[in-house]
Amino acid sequence: MRTKVFYDLPETACYGCQACAQICPVSAISMVPDEEGFLFPQIDTDKCIECNLCEKTCPTQESVAKPLFNAIPTNVDAAWEKDFDARLESTSGGAFYIFGKKWIEDGGVVYGADFDDKLHVRHCKAVTIEELQRQRGSKYVQSDLSGILKAVRTDLKAGIKVLFSGTPCQVAGLRAFLKKDYPNLICIDLVCHGVPSPLIFLEHLKYVEKTSGKQIVDYKFRGKERSG
Repeated sequence: MRTKVFYDLPETACYGCQACAQICPVSAISMVPDEEGFLFPQIDTDKCIECNLCEKTCPTQESVAKPLFNAIPTNVDAAWEKDFDARLESTSGGAFYIFGKKWIEDGGVVYGADFDDKLHVRHCKAVTIEELQRQRGSKYVQSDLSGILKAVRTDLKAGIKVLFSGTPCQVAGLRAFLKKDYPNLICIDLVCHGVPSPLIFLEHLKYVEKTSGKQIVDYKFRGKERSG
């Protein structure tokens, strides 16, 4: 297999949103971790048919990104979970869980970040309140969106109400991938200052396990439990 780096995009500009990989009609693009653990697209030139759909879908391109930012907000509201105990289960005010719970109760599905069984942060689909619970709380790691954009599109085309939560670049990647607006899609993005690499986080977990002599089965960023 012959590979090349993604057109002329420097790695520092890539969001890792995977819109390019999931829009490719011949599956010629793979997301490969770099030396810091960030996923970056590589093209198999034996498969590539030079359709340029990847470049036309990449939200780092001005021609793609500009139409995504044409909405001027008319209202700014603030909200938090009124129930104190319920709010403790979230990282901040618990607004995401309120929205997601209502969405599922009304027959919709929610896509958000969760840990898999190896504590890799990945986006997943929640169709029950129990599954939504796993998406609560901030996760300061680049989440893996493998297959998620396609899954969202499938649900939208089936008429399912979708709530998608992610970083601004992930939301931009989803919207660029979809190519059009869907009335049954609501996106929630976050105030984001960049994400640490998955590799650093996994190395941190290994260090904690080594020094504590215990296996980590779950992890909370900014946990609200008090000790002592």
